[in-house]
Amino acid sequence: MSTDPTNAHELNHLLLRLRRLMQGIEGTALLLCDHQLAQANGSTSPLHGKQPAEATHAMLCLAINGRRCAETVERLVAGPTLH
Repeated sequence: MSTDPTNAHELNHLLLRLRRLMQGIEGTALLLCDHQLAQANGSTSPLHGKQPAEATHAMLCLAINGRRCAETVERLVAGPTLH
């Protein structure tokens, strides 16, 4: 692993970003679970109209961005590639 301070700073930034992405995914998943439970119980859902589809789309976008961020972290941890 590289000990370059610039890489360390970038890694810290990326790890913080990953944590925030995961919090967004978890929060959206919980909201969608609440929606499903409300529908199953005949209660009022916290989501209306197209919001469940929009929440699902947002969660998928967060997951894709999280994967890309994790790949960047892996590359930084691995250090420069020698050819």
